Amino acid sequence: VVWPGVDTAVFRAGAGRRHRIAYMPRKWPELADRLRERAMGAIEWYPIDKATEQETADILAGSTVFLNLGRKEGFGLPPLEAMAAGCVVCGFAGEGTSDFATAQNGFWADEGDIAGCLRAIAGATAAAADPDRAAPLIRAGQQTVARFSLAAFETAMADYIAACTRAHPKI
Repeated sequence: VVWPGVDTAVFRAGAGRRHRIAYMPRKWPELADRLRERAMGAIEWYPIDKATEQETADILAGSTVFLNLGRKEGFGLPPLEAMAAGCVVCGFAGEGTSDFATAQNGFWADEGDIAGCLRAIAGATAAAADPDRAAPLIRAGQQTVARFSLAAFETAMADYIAACTRAHPKI
């Protein structure tokens, strides 16, 4: 398996971070509003919708929390991009996301577990508000992203092509 890579030159931590939850409502639109209504606490929710890659990176770099609403995905890049941008990540860890989601790099719930997701949101927002609690999560997220960098992708792709060429020299 060759995993896609995160462009850490685009997705990186920024200054001027606001205590808010960035999320992509298009990933699970009918649930995004329900979660926002049911989540406790006064925190801004910032939808990322119809944004360019750079706009998305800027929103993530300016946010403390990212809520992953991905579902039925083979591999979800948004939570990794959020980790690269220095967000505390929470939300659903289903299918492909389960390849990298850990208790060390975020607050995760099984796909479709609404109560678990609400707990994950509460945990992430509380941790993001406390720099001492946020720092290890952000550091673990950045270490996770390093495994999925563009350089790691390029190396894996080159190795795959070389293996194919060795196995089928006439191609």
